[in-house]
Amino acid sequence: MTEVKAKRVRRTAEEARRHILEAAEAVLLEQGHSGLTLVRIAKQAGMAHSSLLHHFGDIESLKLALATHVQQVVLHEVLEKLQPRHGEELDIKELVSYVFTRISDSGYARLFAWMVASKPDAYLWDLQGGQDIKRLIGDLKSTLTRRISEHREITKTTAPGNFANSNEQASAILVLVISSVFGHGIVNSFLPDALDVDNNFFQNQFVDWLSNTLLTAVDT
Repeated sequence: MTEVKAKRVRRTAEEARRHILEAAEAVLLEQGHSGLTLVRIAKQAGMAHSSLLHHFGDIESLKLALATHVQQVVLHEVLEKLQPRHGEELDIKELVSYVFTRISDSGYARLFAWMVASKPDAYLWDLQGGQDIKRLIGDLKSTLTRRISEHREITKTTAPGNFANSNEQASAILVLVISSVFGHGIVNSFLPDALDVDNNFFQNQFVDWLSNTLLTAVDT
């Protein structure tokens, strides 16, 4: 019986890049940052090794593109979750837990750490899509500021003494959450053992504590 060859899928350059990035993301989720090699990504994508080089040049450029792609996706998702739903109050614990799961427990944090460590700080915003990420972070802060202000209007509370307004408080919250999420993603493979706590300590008790701390800050 004659073997039937798989039909070649024709994609535009943009579609091919997106397909490769989706394959790279799947490899990252399954094998971690160390698994991001051209051979493994090409196999996952069902494409020739040379096709990946054609679209991205080398593995470093592909990983940088993946990091940018993931940041854009996650920031859009968080912004969506921050949008009010029929007048409902913002569920901070749900949001914090989601961000930890989406970034810290998925291998994304180590990818971002590699990106930041491998490139000068000033260069990060100059990457393809870098300015979009900077804008999305600004949008995230603006949205969080608005939600805090709305909450204070309803509860008749004022910003804590450390902050002049909701804008400063939103910035502090983002610094705390982002630092915790990325820090956890980098050290969680060994820190629980050193602290003699369960491997799920960060995802459970720590997320609860962080959420309650943020709630207390907002309600002060």
